[in-house]
Amino acid sequence: MRPYLKPISFAALLLIVAPVSAQVKLTPISEQFSVSQVGELILSVTDADVTVNTSNVSSVTVDVTVEGRDRNKAMEYYEKQNFSVALEDGTLHVVSKREENYGGSYEWGNSTSIHVMINMPANVPTNIHTSDGDLIIEELTSGAKIKTSDGDIKIGGISGGDVAIQTSDGDIVADLLQGPSVSIKTSDGDLMLGELSGDVIRAQTSDGDIGVESVIGEFEARTSDGDLRIGEMVSSSAAVRTSDGDIKISNVTGSLTVSSSDGDIELGLVDPGDISVSVSDGDALVSMPSDLSATLDVKANDVEMDSFSNFSGDVASSKIVGDLNGGGSMIRVRTSDGDAVMRSLRR
Repeated sequence: MRPYLKPISFAALLLIVAPVSAQVKLTPISEQFSVSQVGELILSVTDADVTVNTSNVSSVTVDVTVEGRDRNKAMEYYEKQNFSVALEDGTLHVVSKREENYGGSYEWGNSTSIHVMINMPANVPTNIHTSDGDLIIEELTSGAKIKTSDGDIKIGGISGGDVAIQTSDGDIVADLLQGPSVSIKTSDGDLMLGELSGDVIRAQTSDGDIGVESVIGEFEARTSDGDLRIGEMVSSSAAVRTSDGDIKISNVTGSLTVSSSDGDIELGLVDPGDISVSVSDGDALVSMPSDLSATLDVKANDVEMDSFSNFSGDVASSKIVGDLNGGGSMIRVRTSDGDAVMRSLRR
């Protein structure tokens, strides 16, 4: 039988045979300033990706590049952004303000992108605001305020001052954030964080997961719809909440309040202060050293407790009330619709 060949449309044939034009890359702005002149960076751009590289350099450089398949369309799009670079009284301003009602050149094959590249010492105080674009920062050592309306943020490290990072729609990834005040927030995205350290630390997402390797300081983490995973937590006062998701904190030192409306909670206690666990619809698993001195107050649909060498109190099918090793910090667990397990670990 003769094989059936599906006919190819004329438009599809044009796509096959039409040559693909190479990208055009232009650099309309390339500025350099002495380090001694720049005491602060303020960057506010409307539609561009931003990269901040830091090193022990003697100058601050700003390069704005434009890339597209059509040179004229690329430059037309760039010119409508109204970029400017100016040094005023020790403050370096990198600004763009797109003309109203200009949609840009985004038809197939002619899309244009703008990239702002800054090279500077790490100790320059920085304030960055972008409306639409991704942001990459290598390292800053004088704190920073960072905000983007629509884009991902990736950071190597920020320390040496207050840290405030926010995106309305995107992920935030950071290896190190350290300062008196540390705030990380996204409305729609994940927070993937390494080391957090500060007097007051806040991490929040409305729709996404939160993952933290370690945190030291007063800490609050909250997500409306997502899981929370924390490796090590050392805090005199910590609160971790999710409306819909699981919570796991592997090593807890200090006081903690943790709650989930719909999800499981798993805690590993090392040297806890007062602990409060609340689950509306899910199970709770709390592991602790067998020689821990603590007072237990546990209520759930069904409870289970490992054998501890020195426990005095009552154990029933739905509650545990009593002291471990003479009593101490309060460990309170409540599940409205789920089970609770108290597990013994040897040091």
